[in-house]
Amino acid sequence: MKGTLEPITRPATSDARPPNKPFRPGNLDHRGKGHIGLTVAGSLLSGLVAAIVLVVGPFRGSQEHVITGAVLLAFAFGWALLAVLSTLWTDQPQRWAAVPAAFMGLFGAGLIVFAPDARALNVVSWLWPLPVLALVVWMIAAARQQLRSRTRRWLLYPVFGVLALAAIGGAYQTVAGAVDRASAAMPGQLIDVGGHRLYLYCTGSGSPTVVLQSGAGESSAYWGWIAPAVARDTRVCVYDRAGRGFSEPAPSPQDGIGAATDLHTLLDRAHVAGPYVLVGHSSGGPYVQIFAARYPDQVAGMVLLDGQPPNVLTKLPGFPAFLNT
Repeated sequence: MKGTLEPITRPATSDARPPNKPFRPGNLDHRGKGHIGLTVAGSLLSGLVAAIVLVVGPFRGSQEHVITGAVLLAFAFGWALLAVLSTLWTDQPQRWAAVPAAFMGLFGAGLIVFAPDARALNVVSWLWPLPVLALVVWMIAAARQQLRSRTRRWLLYPVFGVLALAAIGGAYQTVAGAVDRASAAMPGQLIDVGGHRLYLYCTGSGSPTVVLQSGAGESSAYWGWIAPAVARDTRVCVYDRAGRGFSEPAPSPQDGIGAATDLHTLLDRAHVAGPYVLVGHSSGGPYVQIFAARYPDQVAGMVLLDGQPPNVLTKLPGFPAFLNT
């Protein structure tokens, strides 16, 4: 009959959801519910913010291995967020991000829990660069396959580049340091001070003996021009604190008293007679002051070259107590 309206039916599509199938975020039947670019950026930014908060907050002033471990745990948190949120909220799940999350999380937790000493850290410095480089290559391949977003090029690739540069730089520093130590002539001697050996080099003759104490991070090479000039007038000795220059690391972290005790034992076992004129540069200042306070009968004088007072860094809240004299 003319004018009769017939029902219009639509062909079934593969996107149709059965009435009894509940909606789940990230379900492929509901594409476009989340923005993958914002998820990637937000997750990695969260990891960076967490790292900053941990370093300036609860772990402020902690030892180096604790701070490094905390930063790695924060970065692991960011990668884990990417794996979870991209699966729940987007149609491009980035489950591969769970791998760097596990790698950084385990490594960071290990640094905090096991508190490796200098010798263990030296071994780790040889081991970590290659796995990190392999991880970066794998992450690049995984991201190319699973992430269809400009975020991959503008955010993930720079992050991968930083990780690769860190691994290459760490490997170069370790190898270069080993080559330098093997090739450089050691004019002095290594003397056992109880569990580790310290480097000592004395020249000249006369009394009192001048003992040169380097600043933080410096070695006896710092005095390369000064020691020969002093040796023209009297005996002068340079040495490396534990873990610096030619010296072996101590079995456990040292405070200022431990460093002063090491120096006293070193001079005694090397038969370097006093009295001593102690010269401390920068952070070496507190060390020579501790030595003079503990062994006053052996000290004829003390010189501070841009020396830091004992309490200069304790003004920073939570700074490690090894500089608090």
